[in-house]
Amino acid sequence: MSRARELADQHKTLSVDGGTIKLDGNYPTGTNNVALGDAALGGGSLSGGSNVAIGTSALDANTSGTTNIAIGVNALGASTTASDNVAIGHSALKVSTTGARNVAVGYEALDANSTASDNTALGYNALGVNTTGNALVAVGGNALDANTTGADNTALGYNALGANTTANSNTAVGVHALAANTTGTYNTAVGASAGAAIAGDGNYNTVIGAIAGDAITTGDDNTAVGRGALSGTTTASLNTAIGSVALESNITGASNTAVGYAALTANTGSDNSAFGVDAGKRITTGTINSCFGKGAGEYITTGSKNTILGRYNGNQDSLDIRTGSTYIVLSDGEGNARMYYHGGSGGWRIGDINTSSSTTRGHNIWRGTHEGYHIIQGKSTSSGNTFQVYKETTLNFAVNVNGNVTNTNNSYGAISDIKLKQDIVDASSQWDDIQALQVRNFKFKTEVAESGDNAKSYLGLIAQEVESVSPNLIETVNDQTINSEGEPVNTGTTTKQVKYSILYMKAVKALQEAMTRIETLETEVAALKAK
Repeated sequence: MSRARELADQHKTLSVDGGTIKLDGNYPTGTNNVALGDAALGGGSLSGGSNVAIGTSALDANTSGTTNIAIGVNALGASTTASDNVAIGHSALKVSTTGARNVAVGYEALDANSTASDNTALGYNALGVNTTGNALVAVGGNALDANTTGADNTALGYNALGANTTANSNTAVGVHALAANTTGTYNTAVGASAGAAIAGDGNYNTVIGAIAGDAITTGDDNTAVGRGALSGTTTASLNTAIGSVALESNITGASNTAVGYAALTANTGSDNSAFGVDAGKRITTGTINSCFGKGAGEYITTGSKNTILGRYNGNQDSLDIRTGSTYIVLSDGEGNARMYYHGGSGGWRIGDINTSSSTTRGHNIWRGTHEGYHIIQGKSTSSGNTFQVYKETTLNFAVNVNGNVTNTNNSYGAISDIKLKQDIVDASSQWDDIQALQVRNFKFKTEVAESGDNAKSYLGLIAQEVESVSPNLIETVNDQTINSEGEPVNTGTTTKQVKYSILYMKAVKALQEAMTRIETLETEVAALKAK
């Protein structure tokens, strides 16, 4: 047996060049301890066991702490009663006293930690100034190196969350991710420089992708997924960008949603939604637009309150709404607009909507099909029909632009079931009313303005003349026009209408009276002839 081994067996220590290698696990009173280095585990009242200390002054203040591992000069040098810590590196966990379950690997990693627990720091100066913050994870040089009391933060990457001090519940993965954040909370950044500018007042942001949301400073509740997504946004909030360079140019616009490569990439306005590659790509200051489909609304720039479904790009099929507003466009897979509505005109166009031939195709058209019937409505020429109902290909009913109504069997009806009526009595005489009416020939002023002497002459009544005879035959209605929002509004004038359907019934009653008189006269004439 060598002399060194004999000494070790006898004294459980080995003095080398004035230093001491403590080999006995019971040194001085604890069990299963291993110490290598001057003053390592050198506290005179050690009772804790299962500690490993390698390096000058490593774990030199430990008293009752157990299962600690300290490798490096001054590693865990101030720990007294704490347990389950791992410190590897010069001054790692240097001033920690009672903090437990910490892991520090790297020069001065967690070297300011005092009583905090459950922290993990891997890298040069990682969590270097943390004092009481708990449940922190820092992996990378200078990761979370300014954190003092902030808790529940995770930083993976060089300088990740490098400026964070007291903020909580942030996650940064990538070089310089969330590097400027100080007190902002509940932010998540994954990717190189992701969320790199988020500072003190930026909260609840999620950015995933290289330079995603890298200019956000104080904006809240933003979500960016993809390279460069939301990369221009600074103080705006409530934006969602999913796809490379989605909402890339947005600075202060809020409440936008962009899903797809380059969706809303030029946007600076607010409340826009775009779903699909290049959807809403060129919208700048336009607001409250919704575009659904690849390239949907791609050429709209300043228009607002538009809704596009399909691949219509904002300027095709003779429909240009690049700067227009309040359009609803439904298009096919080629981008052809098959149906659109414009708030300014107050009407829908369905089917062939080529606006270059509005005199024949109309401006406002509504088409529908049900069990073989086809309904078409639209503005047409002066001789055409504005509302049509077909059975297969046969016209059954039409309303002409001049007001005429035609159908195939000339049959019109009204609900007249006795079950719906009460207080039924015979009508009084209508003889005098019908006799007093003046039947006139006349022309409409609008038609005279259009056709001059060739304007048609009509047979009918004048409402004011009828009113003096039978006021109940007259209905007075407010004149209306369409405003810029496509809504009907009163003009301040009125127009009188004649209730011809009631007039017809008055005429039937008067005819019955005339028949009774005729029959009486016939009887009297027959009696005179018989004398």
